[in-house]
Amino acid sequence: WSATVDLDSQSMGIPLHEVGRLPGDAPAPFREAIGRAQWKCVVSRKLIQLLSGMKLTDITNSRTEQAELELLAKDHILDTDGVLCKVGVPGVPRPLPVIPDVKVGAELPPELRGEPHRAHKNWREMFLDHAHRATPRGHANVSEMELELLPLVYWDSIRKQIRDHYDGCRICKSRSTHGRLSAVLKSISSIKPHAVLIID
Repeated sequence: WSATVDLDSQSMGIPLHEVGRLPGDAPAPFREAIGRAQWKCVVSRKLIQLLSGMKLTDITNSRTEQAELELLAKDHILDTDGVLCKVGVPGVPRPLPVIPDVKVGAELPPELRGEPHRAHKNWREMFLDHAHRATPRGHANVSEMELELLPLVYWDSIRKQIRDHYDGCRICKSRSTHGRLSAVLKSISSIKPHAVLIID
């Protein structure tokens, strides 16, 4: 169907539910960890309190901070699972979870952290590292990282941090940005049938 009017009257009566609202539903562990990490960040914690219905004057006495929180509240929501999300991101039709700039702690179980030898300083670095060093692809460039992260998560200056993370990778910096000219690839059979090749 292409529109709601194309559905028959019986289908329109099917109740849809939000994930986590029915007795059998459980919150996703990773999103639950993001929600806990947001409470560790001062700004996101205050914004969550405001969106939860707490009075501005109970959150902070600073008029400047109250004005900043009111402005932030216009394009942020609390999702059904309690995670603070940014809405109205260009090109993204759904709310994006806000990733706080806080250290990865006990809120994220070890089995969800990825490779144990990589110690991430904070949540944002963890997302950047996973996008850059994705196992099937290897070291992603800036546009590949943006393609993966921008529709997934949000934080201020995410594009700049993607660029900085890529520029700071020692392996990527060791590669030449301008590859040398080389001959057209040839199949092995066109070189010499049954030849033994040693490739370094």
